[in-house]
Amino acid sequence: MGLTMTGKGEVLWDMKSGHILAADQGADFTVTVGFDASFETGGTSQAIEADVELPGKFATTTALKK
Repeated sequence: MGLTMTGKGEVLWDMKSGHILAADQGADFTVTVGFDASFETGGTSQAIEADVELPGKFATTTALKK
């Protein structure tokens, strides 16, 4: 299993009050899952192998309400 992520973001911080004013973040990611198995049944042997990639995106925005 693996995770690859590339993103960027920005945080605006209020130095005087010591808290976040606003933040924006976003990323592209891919989750990779590898699977393999083998078994015997009824005198025959079987093997299964799979690699699955699940791509996605996420974004968040945070803002302080006054």
